[in-house]
Amino acid sequence: MAVASAPEGVQTRLSQAIEELQRVRGFISATVTRRDGLVIHHTFRSGREAAGLSAMAAAMLGAARATGHELGRGPPEYGFFRFADGLLLLQDAGPEAILACLLDLNTNLGYALTRISHASQRVRQTLEEM
Repeated sequence: MAVASAPEGVQTRLSQAIEELQRVRGFISATVTRRDGLVIHHTFRSGREAAGLSAMAAAMLGAARATGHELGRGPPEYGFFRFADGLLLLQDAGPEAILACLLDLNTNLGYALTRISHASQRVRQTLEEM
């Protein structure tokens, strides 16, 4: 499992950004990852779970970016996947990071997306100040 180490103050600010999401009804877990799939911060029970999602999130968002470019539609604003037992939302968190969130099926998506967008902006600001 690969995890990028950020300075302590940065880890604290990333934790605070994710804590906002933990108040969303239906929130399960989240990871902040670099575009190459390396974990920066996560709330999973194990780093192995976070590493797996981070690698896949980077690949999925990379494919979506390439598709948007090829179709002349620009970069994706967020990605959304509905699985049999949950939801996955992906959103850019700056030029070098992605925020990936797992949610229950019964989550209010409008509200969750608003909170995820806010958390993504906080992650972006934190990483840009590094």
